[in-house]
Amino acid sequence: MRAERFLPRAWLCLEIALTRDRAELISARLAKEQDRLRVLLEVNNHVVTKLDITELLRAASASIRGYFRNDFTGFWRSLSANRNA
Repeated sequence: MRAERFLPRAWLCLEIALTRDRAELISARLAKEQDRLRVLLEVNNHVVTKLDITELLRAASASIRGYFRNDFTGFWRSLSANRNA
């Protein structure tokens, strides 16, 4: 096969491979963003639907633990917020 005929085909194969790699990278980024937005929506739904603060914090902690895949999630409440109320 002559070089003039081979090079355009090789270039096309390279472009296809690079495009596939970029698509996979973008897909992974979108999946990560989708997971982040899902947990944000879950926590937001907990805030809207839970009237009891203890129940709200437990539900929000469970959502956050699921996203970060950790064993413990905690919240603390500032004492200064209580004094001004």
